[in-house]
Amino acid sequence: LYIDRLDSMLGGHCVEEGLFYADDLAESAPETFQILGEYVEHHRAEVAAGSDTKIRLMSRTDFVEQIIFKNGYDKNALIVGFNLPFDLTRIAIESSNAKKHFYGGISLELVATGPEAKSRFRPRIVYKALGSKRSLMQFTSPYRADVAQHEASKGQFLDLKTLGFALTDRSGSLESMSTSFGVPYMKRDVVHGVVSPDYITYCREDVAATTNLLRAELKEFERHPITLDPPAAYSPASIGKAYLPAMGIAPILNRQPDFPDRELGYAMTAYYGGRAECRIRKTFVPVTYVDFLSMYPTVNALMGNWNHVIAENIVVVDATEKVRDLLSSPILASDCFDPIFWKQLFCFVEIVPDGDIVPVRANYNPHGTTMGIGINPFFSDRPSWFALADLVTSVLLTGKVPKITQAFELQASGQQQGLKPVKLRGT
Repeated sequence: LYIDRLDSMLGGHCVEEGLFYADDLAESAPETFQILGEYVEHHRAEVAAGSDTKIRLMSRTDFVEQIIFKNGYDKNALIVGFNLPFDLTRIAIESSNAKKHFYGGISLELVATGPEAKSRFRPRIVYKALGSKRSLMQFTSPYRADVAQHEASKGQFLDLKTLGFALTDRSGSLESMSTSFGVPYMKRDVVHGVVSPDYITYCREDVAATTNLLRAELKEFERHPITLDPPAAYSPASIGKAYLPAMGIAPILNRQPDFPDRELGYAMTAYYGGRAECRIRKTFVPVTYVDFLSMYPTVNALMGNWNHVIAENIVVVDATEKVRDLLSSPILASDCFDPIFWKQLFCFVEIVPDGDIVPVRANYNPHGTTMGIGINPFFSDRPSWFALADLVTSVLLTGKVPKITQAFELQASGQQQGLKPVKLRGT
């Protein structure tokens, strides 16, 4: 799908359909080429009788030039699909490893773009997977920009698989996602790999289902009182974060630009996401799988961190002695069951690790280069920063208090001006 204006999509209609085929199809498979031509001619007769929308038949090269480039690139129209990376790889003539900030991704060449090619002013499309449900995607700068505006043209790509995941926290196929949004669609039973009128109709129905799903997802998206663009909704967190400016909440450095960089850096080094641990290895034991849903909002709510989010200022206060006393308390274990205690943990602590069981970011694979996170005894001559809650855990696991060199607490002060309520999902 390509769309000139996203805001008109809910009330829009299909202007044109198209079928495209391999450039050499007429020579390599003339019978298949004839089936496509006859299908289009038959459909044109139906359109002349007053039904449906006309269909264009074009080669892959014409499709890329007339639709992908002239609309999606030159006019910055929105290119929509379900699982877009797969669709785009079907029409590419070559792929290679992406570079720069798309390093680790794929670069797709849709037309020859070398210095001598007629299409040297045309860009590639690069994408980089951010997991199984979402990808970053854009046009590259062409080999030589013929129009200055092309230097900044990155295009607009909307993957309905990603947007559906952002809206529901669930993934699935085109069929299952359509059902989730109240637009049931069941693929007709066809024989894949054999071009027939029935198979061509099957392909058209797939695009029609994509169109219906787009409308349904946009209708749901519009229920959220946020200014986020749908192509930028990569996950449920994207939508959640977009509610912050909707509530008038400004980032801390916008309302407090003089916040100390040093403490900000210490706090960032103490952040460990995706935490997992294994206590018994290579031994068969009974197990129970335990997981938490919405861990981050749960922890933030229990620790009372919302006051920091809406504070006018956040003050850094020395908490070295407070933390030493807290971790040395003989009733530390029982304190952990008291909700009031949880609100005392908004501290960051520097220790000299000496067998303390804490999260550690390191290369655990001797043959790999990827940094991972482990929960294990940690020894180091150099001090490291941790969140106080992680050190409470270490004391409970080891029975000893870490060697604390310094600690600070973040205290919320006042409340931002201009805060306003919002209706979640419009209700």
